[in-house]
Amino acid sequence: MILEAKNLYKNYTKGNSIIKVLENFSFEMEKGDFVAVVGPSGAGKSTLLHILGGLEKPDDGFVLFNGENIYNNDKNLDNIRNEHFGFVFQFHYLLDDFTALENVAIPGMINGSEKDAFERARDILAKMGLESRINHFPKELSGGEQQRVAIARALINSPSVLFADEPTGNLDKDNSKIVIEEFKRLNAEGLSIILVTHDEKIASVAKRILRVEKL
Repeated sequence: MILEAKNLYKNYTKGNSIIKVLENFSFEMEKGDFVAVVGPSGAGKSTLLHILGGLEKPDDGFVLFNGENIYNNDKNLDNIRNEHFGFVFQFHYLLDDFTALENVAIPGMINGSEKDAFERARDILAKMGLESRINHFPKELSGGEQQRVAIARALINSPSVLFADEPTGNLDKDNSKIVIEEFKRLNAEGLSIILVTHDEKIASVAKRILRVEKL
């Protein structure tokens, strides 16, 4: 089991009210799985992804990565998140003053040499059909190209699990299809993926669908 969540609880406070988001939630994911998380707005889809990915602590319960509790200590969490998890969000968050190649390579310099990071970044972008766009800046790329660069950046450190939160939310139909094809290709190569989406058609490309309901 590559990823497990056991008995998760998460509440938020709004004024004098307590909003329950997750209550006694458990989840299991095998290596190489592709899970789409769907549900209505406010059901806690993104919160769940953030907790599973080590971005936000649950109020109770725990998350295991390869049998290890990721929230045992902050240093351990940072190592797992940086070395084993990759993230793609609805907004690409590319750095405007850096080229596509540089945007992808920069995170790779944390755990490796600059030369190796750029070689790997170039290889990943080429596999995504962006070889001719590596020296372009984000503003010179289409929305679909920007998001594919963001996916490439998430892959630079060879993550075990890719977490994607509404990655097609800002894209038109054609670009959404291109991005989802990338996820399918990556999963076919063995990458474990958790994808949050409100789009049932996009969710249907996953191996299984996890439905969450508003409490």
